[in-house]
Amino acid sequence: MNTNANGKRDRDAVLIAALARGASYTEAAHVAGLSKATVARRMAEPAFRGQVIEEREETIERVRGMLIEGSLAAAKTLLELASGAAGESVRLAASLRTLELVLRRRP
Repeated sequence: MNTNANGKRDRDAVLIAALARGASYTEAAHVAGLSKATVARRMAEPAFRGQVIEEREETIERVRGMLIEGSLAAAKTLLELASGAAGESVRLAASLRTLELVLRRRP
């Protein structure tokens, strides 16, 4: 961990990362070596809360990018299951899901 101007370990980055990934205040406090009350106090600060939200949005964008990269392979697999799966229930489920995805209205 980096140190701040006072020579103390800077726990903000660890705390922000933990909260952004969905950790509870208790879990984030444990990871960052802080108390739950300190986490609550920091989250009450608009600037700090904004950093957590920004980190969460960046993480979501990275995940979205990964899913987009794999979406063509996933669609191909779904179509293969719909037409070639050995089990009738698998073919039916894959076919229904394909139709749901194709016929879903776009916002």
